[in-house]
Amino acid sequence: MKNISKILFAELAMICMAGLVYAVINPFQETDHTAKKERAFRPAEYCQQCHPKEYDQWSKSAHSFSFKGPVFQNFFNQFLNDTGVKNKRVCLRCHAPAAVFNEDLEMKVPENNSPVSCEICHSIAGYDSNYELLFDMAGNMFSTNKATLGGGHDVLKNPRINTTEWCAPCHTLVNPNQKNIICSQDIRYNSWKENTGRPEQCQDCHMRDSQGNVDHTFRGISDPAFLKDALKIRWDVAIEPENYKVKLIIYNDKIAHLFPLGMSLTRVVIEAAIVNRESKTLYKQEAYLGKLYEDKDGLWPIAGWKGSKIRIDNAISPLESRMMVFNLPVVTNADSIVLKVYYSRYPEDKEQLIIFIDQKKI
Repeated sequence: MKNISKILFAELAMICMAGLVYAVINPFQETDHTAKKERAFRPAEYCQQCHPKEYDQWSKSAHSFSFKGPVFQNFFNQFLNDTGVKNKRVCLRCHAPAAVFNEDLEMKVPENNSPVSCEICHSIAGYDSNYELLFDMAGNMFSTNKATLGGGHDVLKNPRINTTEWCAPCHTLVNPNQKNIICSQDIRYNSWKENTGRPEQCQDCHMRDSQGNVDHTFRGISDPAFLKDALKIRWDVAIEPENYKVKLIIYNDKIAHLFPLGMSLTRVVIEAAIVNRESKTLYKQEAYLGKLYEDKDGLWPIAGWKGSKIRIDNAISPLESRMMVFNLPVVTNADSIVLKVYYSRYPEDKEQLIIFIDQKKI
């Protein structure tokens, strides 16, 4: 991470020498937040006038709901109730970066009540020692090509916008004040490249549609087709005198980071269930993948900031192949075994984001 930060800072310093004004500092120095200059961030609707296709894609993305989405608001309010409003910026630094950059945590200025919008991503100039985003102060937008767009805005070429470094401040860094993980982990892209020789960046997977075109929906867990393609799963059932042995192999050949990542309640659920002819569940067992915490009374899964210790830490690594076995009892009226693998964002989440489902007769 230090090498990435130094490279990013070195490039930005060269741009500053060319005459542009940036609020960029050495990310390893302490920052006086009160010394930051304010910047007005125009809403995504402003960008929609010239970029309707990109706006339509973005409006369906998790970025557009980063602040006002119900899942975030639920956890945000719980976090503040448990830890105090003094920790508000821990969450807002990524979910509402305009408010943090402009030191408007109460969002008195309407423009700061903004999710991760077009101008946020296209004007990132670096990040500070608290991993809070810093932005170009001249109102320029960064892209893969340079252009002059009249009264709209100028576009400066910055090839790093297509790299993992652009996503790193929010998606790979853990706030230094966090006792336990809240919503981010070290994604370890360097080890991915070293171990596989493959050069993929975040954008190669998360900003491409099925035809390979640039897509600002930022495909991820909320895209059923994307999620179902995440893991390869093979399984079989052996009928033994006293039980049904379900054996499965999960292979992570595509995801360039641990899976699952995300909030400290996020988990992949592997469920093996015995059903009758009417598909009624007679018996089931579950196992989990993820990093899950328990509290001092043994209750789990629990949000990271409430956790006293880690209960499970077994997310699947890139290129890892893992075997799992379920021993299910022989029960009356059993007809089939259903194997289901799904993504769960938090325990009360009723929506099962299916990765894999299959059924075998017994």
